[in-house]
Amino acid sequence: MASPIQELITKLRAEGTKESYELAKKLYPKMRCYAAVVVRGEEDKGVQIWGFGKQVYQALLGIMLDEDYGDITDPESGRDVKVKCYKPQGKKFAETEVMPRGKASALSPNSTTAKQWLESIPDVNKMFELKSYEELTKIVNDWVEGGMPTESDGTQRGGNDSKVAAVADEDDSPPPSKPAANTPKKSFKSLDDAFNDLIDS
Repeated sequence: MASPIQELITKLRAEGTKESYELAKKLYPKMRCYAAVVVRGEEDKGVQIWGFGKQVYQALLGIMLDEDYGDITDPESGRDVKVKCYKPQGKKFAETEVMPRGKASALSPNSTTAKQWLESIPDVNKMFELKSYEELTKIVNDWVEGGMPTESDGTQRGGNDSKVAAVADEDDSPPPSKPAANTPKKSFKSLDDAFNDLIDS
């Protein structure tokens, strides 16, 4: 499927200027992972979805590949994962640390509850809407005009399968800067018009 976002990235890269390259970097896709989890202390909420970035993914992968911990996702002999979110002094964004608990623990002491959780894991593919080319074009145009609205930088909370506890985020890049409040908005009929206006400005 053709993507107006990739088309704009290609045009910006072809321009070859430092400014166009920096703008193109803001359009590159960013890795986002999702895991079904049960948050300790919030078991009454059942299975939740935890969204996290590349750094947490790599940390969790390292834990899962460590033979000393075994299969941390095993519902009977797996391990809970402690999640610590903090904002280092002098840094703009929060960071997240993940650490497996020292002892193995069952997903739930109640086998019936554990089975229900495992059978009710949400379908992540149904959480997002696949937008049409026209809808994506409008989003790109809006972004070129004045900055795309951004979602929260915090990780989403979740619970189950991997039995991860509470959360926050760590490695999201800063959102694109927005123009001054008095910058007039423009509308474009095509990506070419938006791109030409961007280069001329």
